[in-house]
Amino acid sequence: MSNIEEHNILRYEPHSVVSEHMGFVRSRMGFFIGDPSYVLSKHIYYDIWCDELHFAEGLIHLRGGTCFGVGRTANGDGLYLDDRRNFYAVGSGMFGIIPLEHAADKRYHYGLIVQKSGTAWFSHDKGIFDFYLPSHSHLHIDTANI
Repeated sequence: MSNIEEHNILRYEPHSVVSEHMGFVRSRMGFFIGDPSYVLSKHIYYDIWCDELHFAEGLIHLRGGTCFGVGRTANGDGLYLDDRRNFYAVGSGMFGIIPLEHAADKRYHYGLIVQKSGTAWFSHDKGIFDFYLPSHSHLHIDTANI
């Protein structure tokens, strides 16, 4: 296989859901934690996540090797509190971790910004979210037992 053929295969690799509940998310810039509808670019939010993947939950793998993690809250839209007493406004019924490279809208005040690059671990199950961040800290958000 030539380099051109290999490049085209990688270039046209489909977007996919890698895992339904957990996985690693990497970023060179840091992370947004909160409702993805507030920060994702319109292209990623509507064209890829909505139209192609039908708002799938889990680790969403984008063409080119980047990804973000999302899951449904247990109680839909609302105001949620983490274990450090940070508040998160949710308007789409979804919650997750987005690399800042994909945060086109910059409505950061609705969530939490982690300004440290690296790898984060994301997991969610029935509206309970855990994030292990590059700063060696942990965030726990329980949207089920509010």
